[in-house]
Amino acid sequence: MFDKTGAKLRGVAVIFFVLGCIGVFVLAIVLSKDGYHDYDGYHDTFNVLKFLGIWLGGTVLVYIDSLFLHGFGVLVDSSEKNAASSERMAQLLSGLKEGEPKPKSTAAKSPEPRVPSVQANRTQTGASDEETFRCPECGEIQRKGRKRCWRCGVTFAETDGE
Repeated sequence: MFDKTGAKLRGVAVIFFVLGCIGVFVLAIVLSKDGYHDYDGYHDTFNVLKFLGIWLGGTVLVYIDSLFLHGFGVLVDSSEKNAASSERMAQLLSGLKEGEPKPKSTAAKSPEPRVPSVQANRTQTGASDEETFRCPECGEIQRKGRKRCWRCGVTFAETDGE
């Protein structure tokens, strides 16, 4: 009964629009008939402007109402998708908390440091081998005295950077 609620609401919006347009048309005909009494009796007349005003105005209102209903159906679909996605995410997170192995990352690993370009930088800046060291995490060459690796951001111990 409650499966595919959003699709059902969108279907109801279409039915509401069609039936509403028919109802507004009939109502416009009924309300546009005017009559008057004179010395010859009762005379029926049809007010075309009144008919067009009621019919067009009512059709626009029914259209706006059906748009709201259709939009609500789309909102329900979106919330169902978000709930399913949140549930999958919670299951993944609970698996990580219970000590299960972490899923393999699809992110590309950072490339190995390119020694020739680092050597070129070293000669340009005048840094010698005694003034540099390698980051223990990523292997990038660093100047002594740095507190963090400029590439991976790992904090150095007191003995690494000195």
